[in-house]
Amino acid sequence: MIDLHFERAHPPHTSTHFRVQNNTPMGTLDTETLTFPEEPVGIPASEGFGYLEVDIGDTIGPEMRYRIVRKLGFGRSSTVWMAYDNGSTQESTARKYVVIKILTAFATRMSEQGSMLEKTISAQLANPLHLRGEPRVPARPSRRRVYCLFPYGSFVQTNPVTSENHLCFLLNPAGPNLNAIRHRFPEAKIPLPLVKRIVTDTVAALYYLHRTADVVHTDLKADNILLESTLTDAEIADIIRSDPPQHYPVMKVLGRDIKPVISQSLSFPIDKGKFMLADYSHAQMPAFNILTPRITNYISPEPLRAPETVLGINWGEGVDIWALGCLIFQLITGKQLFRPTEDPSKRWSKDEDHLLQMLQITGQRFSDSSIMSVKLKRYLALTGPDDFYPHFLFDSFFPDYRHISMIDRLRQEVNIIPGSESDQELQKATDFIEGCLHLDKDQRYGVVRLLYHDWIRKK
Repeated sequence: MIDLHFERAHPPHTSTHFRVQNNTPMGTLDTETLTFPEEPVGIPASEGFGYLEVDIGDTIGPEMRYRIVRKLGFGRSSTVWMAYDNGSTQESTARKYVVIKILTAFATRMSEQGSMLEKTISAQLANPLHLRGEPRVPARPSRRRVYCLFPYGSFVQTNPVTSENHLCFLLNPAGPNLNAIRHRFPEAKIPLPLVKRIVTDTVAALYYLHRTADVVHTDLKADNILLESTLTDAEIADIIRSDPPQHYPVMKVLGRDIKPVISQSLSFPIDKGKFMLADYSHAQMPAFNILTPRITNYISPEPLRAPETVLGINWGEGVDIWALGCLIFQLITGKQLFRPTEDPSKRWSKDEDHLLQMLQITGQRFSDSSIMSVKLKRYLALTGPDDFYPHFLFDSFFPDYRHISMIDRLRQEVNIIPGSESDQELQKATDFIEGCLHLDKDQRYGVVRLLYHDWIRKK
């Protein structure tokens, strides 16, 4: 008998740890910790994973059409690979190299049960319908669709070891994501002109999602914004030859030998090509759920999570806008704007600390509409004498607090001379960020207002 406990997961290219307990013949528990260099290959779907074990040279797909040539990356619910399309011919106009996103067995089950909508979302993005009226009619074509990288096809691959199914998505090749690009610069601070270019393209993508397709991304972060690939098939082949695939040492996982493949993204100059919003595995269509609860309130990476999701109240497109504001700060400064932590003395939870940081950094207060939240009712001492009021907490724990404006926070991190042309750009960026970071979701800027904001509006 094996008792498997997930301990913690870290960002890509650092370790993932599991504690495994085995019953010994003597009736005692033998405990060991498994440390994975990337995704936990070999950990079953019953533990929330179940990655398809793929190696370089394997062929998958209908009639074994796709030959795996490189691992590009991984996430909590999938791995991403580059493959050579054996079905393409010299005369074909289709690309010979494609990207395949392979869902874990657990994520595939979630998709089959309707808890993950990536396949439905992809169809909606490819051919959007107006979802808020009857009959549902096709939306007017939009040139902004090109700023969204979504699957153009899919197939199901059966794991020969476990007989479990894995939903696989086909995508066009893309370049590095923003996390990889950030670390090309000192202290991971991206120059403001490049940040402006990234934000302009991301807002165009959000405009298409929110206004044309009625889709909320819910997972907007640096990992999910990729640079368009300008490489030809011949150039991709040259990169693979000059930087061949690599493996980690063999490791023993639950009694089996596993040889993990190292993630190696395609690297090329970032001076051209558009930025595209990718990964719709957690995207949702609120119009499908107007009369029913959202599939989950556990959306967005924790530091980028909007107040309404922390509070557990109704949310919508504004969660993407809040995440965008947090992301812009991170791109400019190299630091997360919010870093919630749990108080070691257990005086407050991580969510409560997050809310306190929101009050501190924005200098705002929650509106009456937020009191709909059960959590905030507790925070506001509306349900009993043992509850507490975050504004009072805020003043108690930060008695010497002096609000620091967003522009001053940015100036502290960026070497820009006040009053210079660059500083004027920074002030416009600051106004843009502040528009994204209204605590009240009804006061937050919408995507149309952002699209025509003075900072990114094309003259």
